[in-house]
Amino acid sequence: MKQIIKRVFHYFIVYFIAGIGSVIAIYPLLFTLNSSFKNNEEVFSSMFGLPKILRFENYEDAFIVANIDKALLNSIFISGASVLLLLLIGSMASYVLSRYNYRFNNALLLYFTTGIMIPAQCVLIPLVEIVNRVHGRNSYLTMIIVYAALNLPLAIFIISNYMRTIGREIDESAIIDGCGPFRLLMRIIVPIAMPGLSTAAIISFLYIYNELIFASVFLSRKDMYTVPIALLSFKGKMDLQIGPTFAAVMLSIFPIVVFYLMFQSKVEKGLTAGAIKG
Repeated sequence: MKQIIKRVFHYFIVYFIAGIGSVIAIYPLLFTLNSSFKNNEEVFSSMFGLPKILRFENYEDAFIVANIDKALLNSIFISGASVLLLLLIGSMASYVLSRYNYRFNNALLLYFTTGIMIPAQCVLIPLVEIVNRVHGRNSYLTMIIVYAALNLPLAIFIISNYMRTIGREIDESAIIDGCGPFRLLMRIIVPIAMPGLSTAAIISFLYIYNELIFASVFLSRKDMYTVPIALLSFKGKMDLQIGPTFAAVMLSIFPIVVFYLMFQSKVEKGLTAGAIKG
């Protein structure tokens, strides 16, 4: 009887804490959805109350004023292409750093990972000089290369640590069967290390998708705006249209939620693999 009571109490505590965590996590989303149907007066007078009228015109303004549909496509394209580029380079670099016993591998890995500790804003001025010299403003290619480079250190750190957990017997067997280094990487190592790659991909995608500073510096054409810049469309010199801003935010977070749900399990495997295998 005591064991049953302990078990029931244990489940109660676990689900109670999980419930509180779920409420804390989902409340900002519900608050944003609720506020997206209000005007400024309702937001300030009744911040936590339901809207008196469902103002769907806020969503119309998100499309008309902020061009949120075009901004979403730009953000998804730039983020997706940047992630593909950094995964290609990061997987090849991680393969060499984790599978070969070169003399300076540890020093190179340390060199790459120091980029994680350096704030990206520190390289903004040199990047502006470089981009200006090559006339790279308002270019998708510029944004893709910049974002891939900024996120490469973290990608190498995550992917190389995961590749270290893969047994080297796989490499030896593949080499005996006549498999070359590139084929070994793409056909064998990459599929096994997919949780690590997925972790690096989703973290980098979220950063790039929400990045504002570099996008606002390098993009001045409205048809090339990303989501963070488009959200500034409702900010005037003297006021801010809160309802349309929340409506645009709701539209912009939908791809992020879908993207995360698609790769959630692989991200969790990638984050815990090093702790399990050491």
